[in-house]
Amino acid sequence: MPLKLEEVALEGDFQSITEVTWAAYEDPPQGIFHLLYPIWGEGPQARAEGLKDAEQRVKEDYQYDPSSKWLKVIDTESHQTAAVALWHIYESNPFVDDPPESLVEVDWWPEEGDGRKFIAMIADQMVRPRMLNHRRPHILLELMATHPNHRRQGAADLLMKWGLKKADEIGVDILLEASEMGKPLYEKYGFEVIARVDPNTSIPNPSKEWKRLEDLVAPSHW
Repeated sequence: MPLKLEEVALEGDFQSITEVTWAAYEDPPQGIFHLLYPIWGEGPQARAEGLKDAEQRVKEDYQYDPSSKWLKVIDTESHQTAAVALWHIYESNPFVDDPPESLVEVDWWPEEGDGRKFIAMIADQMVRPRMLNHRRPHILLELMATHPNHRRQGAADLLMKWGLKKADEIGVDILLEASEMGKPLYEKYGFEVIARVDPNTSIPNPSKEWKRLEDLVAPSHW
């Protein structure tokens, strides 16, 4: 199966990027993903609306973040997007200032209930160590996803080799956060575990919604 690596333009095909990412994170299901990109309601229409909203958010983030670089791998026979990756290129220290008390504004979640507070707690535990420990030029792999129909066919390798080449060109390390599923790929390229993130969402007297969200994301670690 011939594969082709492409850099994604600012006005690029974010529909296929979103569709591949969702397919990858839903097989097997990773509950924390739909805290970041929720589906409101049930059925195909609700999912389609969730995808469209996620596509718009991803596109806007890309346009306003000069450090980011989306890449995708195309199956040149079927013309389908097989895999995608989001890299951040930091040629100078991106975290000069101390992190603020609140790191993430969870504006995609309804104000009522505990959802925003729950997601913000998890996001803080994921992002704050990055901001405190990575105060130097580096490349960050924020996301890599391969469509289930294209796994183990070399698409992820093309994305990794692009990042490794870029890191060599500018003389920096690559940092990433991996799930257990993705860990073997990164170890194949010589990456080593330097820390483990196990989000702690324990609070006194949690509400029913809080407990439901805990069940949704458990177990989660990177």
